[in-house]
Amino acid sequence: MLPARARMGPAIVCTGLSKSFGKVETLRDLTLTVSPRRDAKHQVLTAGRKDSSEPSHHGALGGGMHPLLLLVVAAVLIPSTAPPGSLAGEPLAVDGACSPSDPGSWTCSFTASVFDSTLVLFRWDFEGDGQWDTPWTIGTSPIYTFYDGGVFRVTLLGWDGFSTANGEPIGPRAHKNLVLGGELMFTPSKWNRTATGPLYATWELPSGFSPSAPRPRNATFYGVPAMPLPRPRNLASEPVVQGFRLDRAAVTRLFGSGDYSVYLRGYWGSYEFVTSLANITIL
Repeated sequence: MLPARARMGPAIVCTGLSKSFGKVETLRDLTLTVSPRRDAKHQVLTAGRKDSSEPSHHGALGGGMHPLLLLVVAAVLIPSTAPPGSLAGEPLAVDGACSPSDPGSWTCSFTASVFDSTLVLFRWDFEGDGQWDTPWTIGTSPIYTFYDGGVFRVTLLGWDGFSTANGEPIGPRAHKNLVLGGELMFTPSKWNRTATGPLYATWELPSGFSPSAPRPRNATFYGVPAMPLPRPRNLASEPVVQGFRLDRAAVTRLFGSGDYSVYLRGYWGSYEFVTSLANITIL
């Protein structure tokens, strides 16, 4: 998907959420949308009655549905989603995709793959701070907006509805590591459509991210490969930066003339990274 032109303002991702189970074709397709307030740690929107209360962090079943009924429905409608050839011994896996929704925030769509049919309820800690951001839910495709960049370890906990230890639900966990943000700059940031030669991008790694692998991999710019450059030796007081080389002609063909807010994405070690937005102009 191409970025919206900068002069038209940032695109905001909006998703609907049914407040009634009667409006959902199947509960297995239910999408849980979570969007934290800027003035609070998080705000949770859950399917169920409008007057359902916000859950505690101790895992009370929410959503306005009787706990026993929720377990019965989940057991019937959520069979194992294990695809052929899934890794043996891994009951859960987390995948997802993030993109900047406006300067300084990132909207992420996560997907839980369930390889153990006894797991029927799930909850999520998106920021990796040990605080659950959702109640127990049968939804496996939440959408979450991060309003600050940084390094995050998204955690998913699966539960069979019965197993406990010291009064707390227990079950397998799955994780996804994310790096969001970091200033992105292009050289040049403005060029004519007829210009040729390389286009360079410089990404300043967010504070707290110390990659274990020497170079990023699979870095792309809307499908155009971004080739990592050798990293300079940084002094302790200097920010850590990573350079990339792109085919300027390919970028020009992709976008055409205009002003754009754009970003890079890729992987570095066990982390998926998505940079902040940067502006480019093609004349």
